[in-house]
Amino acid sequence: MQYWVPAEGHPDGPSSEPWFEVVGTIVYPAVAHPRGAATVPWFQLRDDLAFPVGGHPAGLSDAPWYRVDGDGVYPAVGHPDGPSTRRWFACGPG
Repeated sequence: MQYWVPAEGHPDGPSSEPWFEVVGTIVYPAVAHPRGAATVPWFQLRDDLAFPVGGHPAGLSDAPWYRVDGDGVYPAVGHPDGPSTRRWFACGPG
């Protein structure tokens, strides 16, 4: 299991509490997420990209919202705020 924790580049600032929990290729909102934890996934990882799935409040998308690069997660071309080189989340083991 892995977690995504808001990092220095996130618009809401960094946090020590994880916002997302990654189980295999499925990404769920965690307890500290502003909308709370969910039992339905919000994203599915395909290679290094995270695509919104049916449980995401915005619905499905063919465009990736996030790109995972090493220990960082960055907004990708499908994110409503556009792609960025600023690390929004740090990822690491739980």
